[in-house]
Amino acid sequence: MLRVRFAPSPTGYLHVGNARAALLNYLFAHHAGGKFMLRIDDTAVDLTGREWLVLECLALNAGRVVSKERLQQAIASFDQALTPNAVEVYVSRVRAKLGDAAVIRTVRGLGYRLDDPSN
Repeated sequence: MLRVRFAPSPTGYLHVGNARAALLNYLFAHHAGGKFMLRIDDTAVDLTGREWLVLECLALNAGRVVSKERLQQAIASFDQALTPNAVEVYVSRVRAKLGDAAVIRTVRGLGYRLDDPSN
């Protein structure tokens, strides 16, 4: 089985470029039928498929506001409808799992933004 591992920068923060690299590693592992492991501060972080999709959407639009509707489209599947609060739940889970390594800000009335935590 293929295993792909990603560890963020030595500062401990998940920078935007690192998030993109992690996403590409995840997609490669998923395509090859392997397993992707994200490690932050020597601790494995296990994200579900939809949590990865939230992080992907935010990372690809880093520094820009992503609307709640856009995130809902990103994580929606044909077999299961999402409630209006599902996006908030998944963003909350990603925040909790990544901790201080990533800064996901809520922009009231507009959506969410992934910021560089060093700023």
